[in-house]
Amino acid sequence: MTTPNLHLDKKGKKCKRGTSAFREGEASKESINLKLSRLAKDQLQDMSDRLAISRSEVIEQLLRNHSNSLILLLEENKFD
Repeated sequence: MTTPNLHLDKKGKKCKRGTSAFREGEASKESINLKLSRLAKDQLQDMSDRLAISRSEVIEQLLRNHSNSLILLLEENKFD
């Protein structure tokens, strides 16, 4: 199964806020609470606005599609 583009569902249409791209076999989503700095929150909102998807979908896609790259970046920067 190929992973959908960051801002497209499996039919190639943009995901709307409050919805996510359908993924076969996906477990139901769970709520979590995050505390972010104002800067991080604003950057997340900017990404969400630019991609026309929800903030949670931005995080979901980053983790699903780029977790190895994110780990390398975090290890390299040691959370600076």
